Amino acid sequence: MFEVDLFLGFPISDDFRSRLNGVNPHLFDRFVNEGSEYLREVEHDGIKYLGKFVGGILETGRSDLLETNIFSMIKRLVPDFSYDDTSLVLLATNE
Repeated sequence: MFEVDLFLGFPISDDFRSRLNGVNPHLFDRFVNEGSEYLREVEHDGIKYLGKFVGGILETGRSDLLETNIFSMIKRLVPDFSYDDTSLVLLATNE
């Protein structure tokens, strides 16, 4: 049997990474860590993403709520970034 976890994440550009590196470490650790119920950073096909694991199935209505939740936390970390041009990406991972 083949099982995957779905991950909904924001692709981390060089500009975003630069701003993320300037975030207060205590605030960053509060929102982003390995066992976090909030955000995790994962790498997929050479691209890093900041987001959440969402299980094996994602319902459409739930995806809208998760997207809002993820953007809310990311914007608390990096409020001075233009998010209009970047959408979240849904990945199938085996983590």
